Amino acid sequence: MKRRSFLQWMGLGWLVTAVQGCFARSGGGQGTSQGASGGVVVGSVSDLAGSGVLERNTALGPVLVTGDAASPESLRAVNPTCTHQGCTVRWQPQQQEFLCPCHGARFAADGAVLQGPAGAGLKAYSVRVEGTEVLVDA
Repeated sequence: MKRRSFLQWMGLGWLVTAVQGCFARSGGGQGTSQGASGGVVVGSVSDLAGSGVLERNTALGPVLVTGDAASPESLRAVNPTCTHQGCTVRWQPQQQEFLCPCHGARFAADGAVLQGPAGAGLKAYSVRVEGTEVLVDA
């Protein structure tokens, strides 16, 4: 392939990528709307009721909410990205903790480190229920 052809293809690729970025929705999908009193809507109470876990990409980034919406004081919200190497942690309901599948780091329900190799806790958000919506604040 000649240099000129290569540069033309690269320019076309850059242009397509730039145009897609202009039309993409921020936050990558669900959970990007704002509630009536502020906060980011993560989902509905019925979404949380089934499994006790609600995970969405939001304007704040990925958010994982655990707990029972009927008992708002039990709700916890964290960014599920492990602070060790960026894997996505999973909620372990029996142990009431988050576990990183990559290197075994464990985090408490509030995001605090229980066991390394992670050196810092998960970012926690305040979470509340308003009507039928579950909202988080930065």
